[in-house]
Amino acid sequence: MLPSSASLSGSLGGLRRLRENFGRYFGGKIGGKIGRNFGDKIGKVAVNFLLPPLCPNCQTPVVDAPGFCHTCFSKLRFTKKPFCGACSFPFEGYVKHRSLCFACQARPPAFDRAFAPLLYDEASSGPILALKHADQTQHVPLFARLTMSRAPSLYRDVDLVVPVPIHPRRLRRRLYNQAAELARFVARKWALPMGLDVLERRRYTPPLGALSPRRRLLVLRRIFSCQRSARVEGKRVLLIDDVMTSGLTAEFCARSLKTAGAKEVSVLVVARVPLARPKLSRAI
Repeated sequence: MLPSSASLSGSLGGLRRLRENFGRYFGGKIGGKIGRNFGDKIGKVAVNFLLPPLCPNCQTPVVDAPGFCHTCFSKLRFTKKPFCGACSFPFEGYVKHRSLCFACQARPPAFDRAFAPLLYDEASSGPILALKHADQTQHVPLFARLTMSRAPSLYRDVDLVVPVPIHPRRLRRRLYNQAAELARFVARKWALPMGLDVLERRRYTPPLGALSPRRRLLVLRRIFSCQRSARVEGKRVLLIDDVMTSGLTAEFCARSLKTAGAKEVSVLVVARVPLARPKLSRAI
């Protein structure tokens, strides 16, 4: 039986990462900073020659890696003003600066602000799902850079980067947390400390993608806890995830961080689903 395109692409991505690491190792062995940089360049040239960089959506060869081909890039829908000043929900028509959507006006979220470069739709969902479920972590630099470009000066207002956690049961099956991979890249590029184990997902939940906002609310409440209160007390925390759908995951993570003493919580995601955020009661 022939391997699926997802598994084949994942294997190629793993081989690509292995060869890149070998290039860095080889450069380091040459000695000195010049040697390491030279080795990095050799590794990139060799990898691009043996495995030409591919568009993460259609697998067409591209000139620069990581990146989309021109056709797929033109189909991406980027978030544009106006959008909600709190949850980044896109508006239609003219609204005042820093306006809030109806849901955030009725019940302001626990997080202080949210940023998302892309709208989650048919054009962006394929590569994001491949990153999330198909071991295609070679897409991390692409999506992390897109995400950082949405708020390029945000690093000035952040003390700690924290990924949305996944349950250990899912981590054992998937072997990685896509939010943690994105957070690791962002923290490294912005020279910020990372709190990989700050948040914990206490209960295993089924996939949330097909659930209604109300059902998500019932599933997610009281599911997150902060395990490292001393690390977040008085800190401005940047919470990172791949996709924001209803905003409830970010909401309950932010509540846990604020309860532990976080001063501010900003949210950075790759894509935002253009759906209304459910109203939250104070009792939840």
